[in-house]
Amino acid sequence: MKHLILLMAMSGVLAAKAQSLERKTIAPAGADLVAPNCQISFTLGEIATTTVSNGNLLLTQGFQQPLAVGLNNPLPVTLTYFTGAIREGQTFLEWKTAQEFNTDHYQVERAADGIHFTTLTIVKSKGNSTTPTWYDAIDAAPFAPVTYYRLKIFDKDLSFKYSPIVIIKKELTGGVSVFPNPVVGKISIAVNSTQKISDTWSIINMSGQQVAVKPVALQQGLNTINWDLHALPPATYFIRSAGNTFPALKIIKQ
Repeated sequence: MKHLILLMAMSGVLAAKAQSLERKTIAPAGADLVAPNCQISFTLGEIATTTVSNGNLLLTQGFQQPLAVGLNNPLPVTLTYFTGAIREGQTFLEWKTAQEFNTDHYQVERAADGIHFTTLTIVKSKGNSTTPTWYDAIDAAPFAPVTYYRLKIFDKDLSFKYSPIVIIKKELTGGVSVFPNPVVGKISIAVNSTQKISDTWSIINMSGQQVAVKPVALQQGLNTINWDLHALPPATYFIRSAGNTFPALKIIKQ
């Protein structure tokens, strides 16, 4: 009986349109469902599925499989890592992506305080990819003693997101030494500076109290700073740089 009904319906369709046939669905129920990342079209008939064809027309009665399932919003860029290192006074930055979709460009930003970022350079995306892709950038004059870097990643619609922040420390001196140590009166501090720096040095006692302060102006190259410590009582002290020009120096005053 069911096949007879289907064949009658098929004959009617063929009589109405014998030359060009379009896909038609005959079912008691159906729907098109659309979600943010997926679209499914389906029809519901009877529990059993029956398909009849005469070679030109295919008629299916019952449950049909989805006609279309598609992703409208593939995953955007996946950042594997973002890193950097100081070489010969310059910061070399590198980042790697695992996949990219609709990425337009990478805006490399930097800041001296980790808050107020400015643009260092812009690197164009290499295009859609599902394989690892590498990028790099150079900061020829990083801040001292530390520079904060981040990526501002733009899609083609100009929406964006930020990468984690990378912190790169720059050594300001090629070496520092103190003589004589122990000291009785005057002390000399030799600093080999990589650049011209204005700094403030302090002498701190073992209780953490500041007992002397000295502004200094370092030139690029070797500098020798003399400091008269006659007024300090005998004890152990530390010389510290406000600009982190060098690690704390331990001295003994006799």
